[in-house]
Amino acid sequence: MGILQKNLRETDFIARYAGEEFVGLMPETSLAGGYKIAEKIRSSVENLSFITREVR
Repeated sequence: MGILQKNLRETDFIARYAGEEFVGLMPETSLAGGYKIAEKIRSSVENLSFITREVR
């Protein structure tokens, strides 16, 4: 959740809602502003590097 918190303001709240779903509460944020923040988070997750190991 660190990457989520880095992309939110101090007044915002983020929590896991289900398996891979999260819910964000962003007080005094317009729909367009919320979309912009969600896109910023999505882009940050897309650019993450994951270390995997080969399973035989």
